[in-house]
Amino acid sequence: IAVSLVTWVRRLPERACYRVLAGSVFLAIGTNVVLMLVAPAGVAALSLHMLAAVMFAAYFLGGGVTLAVTVTVTLATVLPLMLNVDASTTEHMTSRLTVWIPVVWLVALAIHLQNRERPPTA
Repeated sequence: IAVSLVTWVRRLPERACYRVLAGSVFLAIGTNVVLMLVAPAGVAALSLHMLAAVMFAAYFLGGGVTLAVTVTVTLATVLPLMLNVDASTTEHMTSRLTVWIPVVWLVALAIHLQNRERPPTA
């Protein structure tokens, strides 16, 4: 899908391109949530994939979408704990999330602030 986006999305008008990219980020997060629910042992790896989605949104998609993506990722990473999916695979999940959630928010904020300070490109 990502390779496909590179080829045909650039031909779209700017607003449509922005919407397709934002939609693909939410699609990736949704896919990760489904995989986390199917295979709870992969929560850590899938959380890293969702951090990549937050970083992409913060760098390319602007403040509003970044906030929505970060909130969605926060809820998605807490979902296995809220559903109490297989306690043996989510051992120490609360302590990991206590560190993970602030890291996600700080990364999103840092990238967003860095982009605000960049001079606009010509």
